[in-house]
Amino acid sequence: MKTSGFRSAFDVIGQSFRLWWDDWTNEVVVSLLTVLTSLTGVLAGPAILGMGEVAEDLTNGIRTGIGGWWEGFRRYFWVGVLWAVVNLVAAALVGFSLWFYTQWDTPWSPLLVILLVVIAVLWAEVQLLTPGYLIAQADKSLGLAWKNSLLTLLAAPGFCFVTCGLSLLILIVSVVTLMPLIAGTASLLALISVLAVQDRLAVFGSQNAN
Repeated sequence: MKTSGFRSAFDVIGQSFRLWWDDWTNEVVVSLLTVLTSLTGVLAGPAILGMGEVAEDLTNGIRTGIGGWWEGFRRYFWVGVLWAVVNLVAAALVGFSLWFYTQWDTPWSPLLVILLVVIAVLWAEVQLLTPGYLIAQADKSLGLAWKNSLLTLLAAPGFCFVTCGLSLLILIVSVVTLMPLIAGTASLLALISVLAVQDRLAVFGSQNAN
C-alpha cells in the first residue's frame, strides 16, 4: 500500500475489515480477553498490545489467536503498563478539568472546554496509532511511539482523519454497546492501527527513497 491520503486510508480500513472477518472467531476471543483484562486498569496496556501482536501476525497471514495475544502481552508488559498508567492519569485530568471549567462561570469557560476537547481528541488519535508503532519499532520506546504517531498526524492529516476518525467512532460505539464482548470490535481497532502504521511507513520510506 503506497498510495497516500484518503484513498490509502480507505484501503487500510477495507483490509482491516477483511482480515478481521476472515479470522472473526479468534478476534472475538482475543477481544473478550482484552476487555476482561482491561478491567484491572493498568493491565489494559499489555492486553491491547497483545491484540496488536495478533494483528501483525494476521497481516503476515498467520493466525495466532490466544497464543499470539499472550506472547504480545508478555513481550510488551512493562511498556504496556506504563502506557496504561499515563492514559489513566490523562483521562482523570481531562475529566476533572472538564468538570471544573463547566462549573466555572466565566466568559472564557466555553472556549477552555472546546480547547480541552480538541486536545483530548488529538491525544486519543495519537494513542490509536501508538500500538501500531510500538509493534513496528525496533526500539520499543513509548516516547518514540508517541513522537512517530504525532508526526504521522501532522504529515498525513487526511489519512489520519479517516483511519483515526473511524477508529474513534468504533471505540465510542463499542463502549456504549459493549460490542467488544459480542462482535470483537476491539481487535478490529488493533488491526486498523497496525495496518495504518505499516501503510505510512511504506509511504514515508518510498518518499525518502526518491
